[in-house]
Amino acid sequence: MVERVDTGRRAWIVAAALEEFAQYGLAGARVQRIADRADVNKQLVFYYFGSKDGLYRAVMDESLAELRAMSTVHAAETRATMRLRLEIRAVYLALMERPHVVRLVTQGAAGGGLAGDLARSIVAGLEDRFSRIVTNGQGLGYFREDVDPHVIAHHAVGLLLGHLCLDMLTGQEATDPGAADRCCDLLLRSLEW
Repeated sequence: MVERVDTGRRAWIVAAALEEFAQYGLAGARVQRIADRADVNKQLVFYYFGSKDGLYRAVMDESLAELRAMSTVHAAETRATMRLRLEIRAVYLALMERPHVVRLVTQGAAGGGLAGDLARSIVAGLEDRFSRIVTNGQGLGYFREDVDPHVIAHHAVGLLLGHLCLDMLTGQEATDPGAADRCCDLLLRSLEW
């Protein structure tokens, strides 16, 4: 019984921290505000996570795990073009539903240290997903061999994050799942024979 309560409190703290970090970034976030949002005392935050950096790492790890779980690529789908489209769509929808992740990544990219390292880790994980599909598609003859899969993957992540960031900057809520297909169409034009 005590274990479940502790797990619940930890989850409340992570949820509160996610809001705080998304709004203020790592440097501007305050542990006391996180504790107040989670309705726990500040010492409990340090008990579970050790430090503000430890809490930030937990938030980023959870965000990355959510993105990994959204993958829809199926081995049964043999057409590399469709695998790439499905993966881009899955990542876009996952990010669209989690604008806090977009904020955390873009804030982290603007800074250095732990925030920058973790933001680069998330971007690298996304790029790796796209790059593997392109490499596989090249091996199967779907995509041109003279195209660097890592460059295409980098562009894919840039297009998706850029589109969502622009929506945030203009105060619009990202609600257009077709944007992922338009991004994919741009990439496929450079990949296909």
